[in-house]
Amino acid sequence: IKLFESNKDIIISHDIIHDNVEKVIEAERIRINNTEKWDASKLPDIFFQEYRSYDQYLALITEIVFTHPLISSRSIIGQTMENRNIELVTLRGTSGPEQKPGLYIQAAVHAREWLANMATMYILNGLAEGYGDDP
Repeated sequence: IKLFESNKDIIISHDIIHDNVEKVIEAERIRINNTEKWDASKLPDIFFQEYRSYDQYLALITEIVFTHPLISSRSIIGQTMENRNIELVTLRGTSGPEQKPGLYIQAAVHAREWLANMATMYILNGLAEGYGDDP
């Protein structure tokens, strides 16, 4: 590859990792489509081992709220451009009505940022599962 800068040729070395990127992407798509789907009958830990669909995210949210009804609630705060619900999950302590510091985490802002979604769900699950166990 040559780039031109002020009439000087600059040569950039490179390596071709995959001769056919389309083939690699298709193989990954097939792998993901054949991955076991997560549902509430499985442990939450398994959820975090793979990319998950929107419906699987909703299933985990439902499971967390169902499993921890004393500290969690779920509400809809709007709709996306695709008319999907924008979910809000609130976790709160059970020690009383006094004001306590809060933490706000937002994910799923951009379609290609799947890792932010997964990290947010991991934190949500960890807080719900670990409530009352911290020293």
